[in-house]
Amino acid sequence: MVGVTRTTGQPDARDGNHRHGSFGGMSEVAPPEPRSPDSRTPSRDSRPMWLFWRLVWIPILLGAAVGGAVYGWSASRPDRYRAEATLGALPANGLGARAQRDRWVELLRSEGTQSPVTAESGPGESIRVDTLDPGNLLRISVEAPSPATATATLDDVVVGAVAASLDDRVAPIQEQLDVLETQRSDLEDQIATADDDIDLITGQIEAAPERDLALEDRRSEMIQRRNGLISNLNGVDRQLTNLRADLLSADPILEVLATTPDPPPLTGPFPRRDGAVAAFTAAVAGLVLLAAISRESARRRMRRPRRRRR
Repeated sequence: MVGVTRTTGQPDARDGNHRHGSFGGMSEVAPPEPRSPDSRTPSRDSRPMWLFWRLVWIPILLGAAVGGAVYGWSASRPDRYRAEATLGALPANGLGARAQRDRWVELLRSEGTQSPVTAESGPGESIRVDTLDPGNLLRISVEAPSPATATATLDDVVVGAVAASLDDRVAPIQEQLDVLETQRSDLEDQIATADDDIDLITGQIEAAPERDLALEDRRSEMIQRRNGLISNLNGVDRQLTNLRADLLSADPILEVLATTPDPPPLTGPFPRRDGAVAAFTAAVAGLVLLAAISRESARRRMRRPRRRRR
């Protein structure tokens, strides 16, 4: 029986091969040991950036499409011009400046008979009233398709508001004037009646054959009463004079502090800017989404179990 000799797997000096054993003088070459899975070259699909660079054209085309659509939509809209005016409120009628400002903002924002200003906006026009700091300022803004329309509408609204605020300030003065005018008319009627009574009593005294002390005392009382009525009438006349002076010198509650230069500036639309912003936003969103998908796809492939070669 021929003996079997095994080598230790050390390299042979003659041919440099590993030998695992020999049989009958014939040697057997051992098969190459399989390499570990980590030593294999990763496939193209397992590379994180490969899928990203392969599909990067999709978000770029998406951004171009969205930007073109937004550009067309923005270019089809009519131009908008904004005219603004800043007004200040003054204290009046027992209310402070801030309270007057808030009151007139609500009045200008209201509609119909609730508002002293009935500025009707035409097609494509809009009117807005806002409060500003400090506390007595308010702003009226008008947007219209043309600068001339915006300026004209703003002038109508501002003039109407200032006129209405003047009427609001002089309304209490006018009410006092009406009351005093009524009182003056009543005093004049009473004075005329007293004069008639005095004349009548004087005639009776002159016609009496003897001196009548009672009639003389009555005439004296009527004269004193008439003098008191005349004094009251003079006081009413002084009040009327002062109120008329206040009425003539009354200032509106709202005063114009600043207005937009004529012509007002264009506020939109801006097709190029809108299209560029939309294209950039859509492209960035697409790139971020594509990067996330590529990263997740590569992560799943790396976690997938691999088969060993036999």
